[in-house]
Amino acid sequence: MVRASTLALNVNLVQILVGLEFLSVAHPKSAAFAFVPSVFLAASGAALKKAATTAAGAFALSVVGTLFIACGIASAMKLRDRTTRVGEKWFALANAGVAANQFVFRDAVPGVFPVPFLTHVALAALFHLGDDVKIPIRIPGAANLLAFGAKRPAKRPAKRSASSGKKTAAKRASGRRASKR
Repeated sequence: MVRASTLALNVNLVQILVGLEFLSVAHPKSAAFAFVPSVFLAASGAALKKAATTAAGAFALSVVGTLFIACGIASAMKLRDRTTRVGEKWFALANAGVAANQFVFRDAVPGVFPVPFLTHVALAALFHLGDDVKIPIRIPGAANLLAFGAKRPAKRPAKRSASSGKKTAAKRASGRRASKR
């Protein structure tokens, strides 16, 4: 018998290795990925190498590999420390990885740099900061965005304070008495 978390850690390791294989196919001349053997993608290696011959194909393979690695690392962090907010870590790692790929392919793939790159860098930073940091920006609610241009119902008058409540209660009571007569 094996614990589910132990099995999950091993599957995460496989996922990280598959991501490294994608990166080694996308960057065949890179010394950083020269050590990665083609174990899991051996059957589809020829098709992946064909896809990596174009800049856009290599970019796509590199992004997929990066996302596999980010998912594997974030999941392993969650398994090791149950208090980790895995969503924040996953989105921070994924956006940082996509931004790194956009930077690497900035000259080869048009349109991935600078605006999408800066967007992913900002998203990675915001997800890394998490819920601990408060940004002083007001974002309109969904109801306000959906009702854009529509007429809004008139607001009800504000309730009176408790100090004037006795006076208004007496006025209401006398008014009710008068209307019953």
